Amino acid sequence: MEEKIYLALEQSLLLEKIGNILNEGIAQAYEEFDIPNHEGTNSFFVLEESIAECLSLLGLLDNDNL
Repeated sequence: MEEKIYLALEQSLLLEKIGNILNEGIAQAYEEFDIPNHEGTNSFFVLEESIAECLSLLGLLDNDNL
């Protein structure tokens, strides 16, 4: 039972960290997009980096796949 609680806590913390990374990435993307005469390219790369970091945390992306 204790192992299940530990696993649930670990997963909860991981999901919280992923949520924070995505929220931060989205906020940065909006800031980049608000720049006058901006095409949104940097916004895309900011979001891409955030998603890659989340996938890496989940073990779905490593340096070979970057």
